[in-house]
Amino acid sequence: MTKVLVTGSSGFLGTEIVRLALQKGYEVVGVDLRSPDSFPPDNFEFIKSSLLDIDKTRFTKIDFVIHAASSLPYGNSKLDFAQNNVEAARKVANLALDLDAFLVEVSSSSVYGRPSSVPISAETKTSPLDDYGYSKLVAEKEILKVLPKTKVCIIRPRTILGAGRTGIFSKFFSLIRSGKPLPLPNAGSQIIQFVHVEDLAALCLFMGEREFSGTWPAASPKPRRLLDHLQEISRNENLTIRYIPLNASFFELIGKILVMLKLTSFTKWHFGAFPYDSYFDEMWIPNGFVYERTSSEAFLDTWRSSNSSSASIYKATKWKLGRKA
Repeated sequence: MTKVLVTGSSGFLGTEIVRLALQKGYEVVGVDLRSPDSFPPDNFEFIKSSLLDIDKTRFTKIDFVIHAASSLPYGNSKLDFAQNNVEAARKVANLALDLDAFLVEVSSSSVYGRPSSVPISAETKTSPLDDYGYSKLVAEKEILKVLPKTKVCIIRPRTILGAGRTGIFSKFFSLIRSGKPLPLPNAGSQIIQFVHVEDLAALCLFMGEREFSGTWPAASPKPRRLLDHLQEISRNENLTIRYIPLNASFFELIGKILVMLKLTSFTKWHFGAFPYDSYFDEMWIPNGFVYERTSSEAFLDTWRSSNSSSASIYKATKWKLGRKA
């Protein structure tokens, strides 16, 4: 039986990876500081531990490791990123080395900052705008100091969406429901791309199963303008969505001031990259992998589940392994 180790197993992405791995019939070991909201069925072992203090003797044979644990870009400090993103990645890489296991590292597309070219390709240079993006880039480099390139897959996801998580769009959705106008840099004309959490989980397992090395994006197909996404919600829900168009440079300047004064939990990346086009080359995809959802479907799934009742239903059905929750 295939055995996979998942770090951050109680998080939004980690939970989905565990669910899908169990559905495939794998044995799963999860590591997290927080216990799962509910424990899945058999073939799952949970270890409550910081990755900085992980006891290597707890593990027997592991076929591959998916490192999904991370401090999120908002609400955390530079020290948090140094410990939980960089040092933890180094620890996991050493663990994979000791276990002779392939490692799938879930990094971030924020390492590109405001992309120097679009679509983003394998040749696009990295240029993080904030401490989070920088820490994810350093983590990638630290891993490759420990493991040979043939034993590592680095995945750089676009904004992760799906039922149960709104992320940076929580404020947008709140304003829409309250009928208040949205502040839209570039009047929402920027082309934006997402990845559905179920597709990202499937990609992580796909790469680990095949020991598919290299650096790869995780990005749902058919990226669209932000305004197109909002207009689709407007049509489907029969809602009037008002917005205030903002100059991108002005939006970025206001963001810098808010970040400097610590009046927002968002970072320089949110204000400096969000107003601009950011999407991957559609040809940059592992051979044989197919995304199940477009960017629009990921966005709509998040919108539809962004009330408490839907989120509760989603959690309650998470471990029904016979079908996708």
